[in-house]
Amino acid sequence: MPTLAASLLGTLVNPMKFNRFADAVLGPEHTRRTLGAARGRCSNVAGQFGKMACNEKWHGLVPTEEGYGRTDALARIANTVFGDHLEARELRRRQRAGELSAGLEHLEVRLGAA
Repeated sequence: MPTLAASLLGTLVNPMKFNRFADAVLGPEHTRRTLGAARGRCSNVAGQFGKMACNEKWHGLVPTEEGYGRTDALARIANTVFGDHLEARELRRRQRAGELSAGLEHLEVRLGAA
């Protein structure tokens, strides 16, 4: 993950590299508008990498003793999706709206009032 984040940041800060990336992804006939949108989306991904790195460092999640690669990768993905990207307020809103099944009471203890 650090290599991917470093590569993405390198692409964002180097205009020649970003233009090559944009040509490959958007095609050579892209407009300033699509180029700006692509830069914004890449910046958003870079920001997510930064948040994830801060979260892992803050909670002492790194360095982690790793085991079998695929199992660890799936567990990390699940932890990110179901832990880092869920917010207590959004869970409560979705539960009240009937979008989630009942039984989230155990999350109230962990997430507290938002």
